[in-house]
Amino acid sequence: MMQQYASRTDGHPANPGAVVNDLKILSIARRARRGELSADEIAALQQLRPDVPYPGTMPGRG
Repeated sequence: MMQQYASRTDGHPANPGAVVNDLKILSIARRARRGELSADEIAALQQLRPDVPYPGTMPGRG
């Protein structure tokens, strides 16, 4: 995330949209670590990386 910041003295992000997206991704990762994702969210993420299977049985599916 630090690469998104400009080397300006005011410290504002060079691309505020990219920082917001990074924060959303980190939020999803935090929820995943806590086991708080729904089966639909897990399935959507699984479609992004089908080569990395979900460990065990998908919640709500068995």
